[in-house]
Amino acid sequence: MKSIAEILTPEALDLPDKPRVERLDWRRATDHIGDWSLFINVVMPDDTPEELLHWPYLAPLWEAIAAALRSEGYEEWPYCRYLTHSEWAEEKAA
Repeated sequence: MKSIAEILTPEALDLPDKPRVERLDWRRATDHIGDWSLFINVVMPDDTPEELLHWPYLAPLWEAIAAALRSEGYEEWPYCRYLTHSEWAEEKAA
């Protein structure tokens, strides 16, 4: 079984070409009902067009992430947040 860190890289995932994913960072924690889950930040470049930041374009990213985790036997639910690099960096700095 691959580690979560090995799975959750743009290079390892079967992601669509658009929107481009720059990086993923994640943490394991319990969700609102106490189940262990994965909270994943999907980070895209700052120049990602606004139109690509809507669910029809983001859903395939979630599906690829969920499928990769399931194929390796992970059962935690993947909660994904979609951010630009600047948004992600601002949160990290806070």
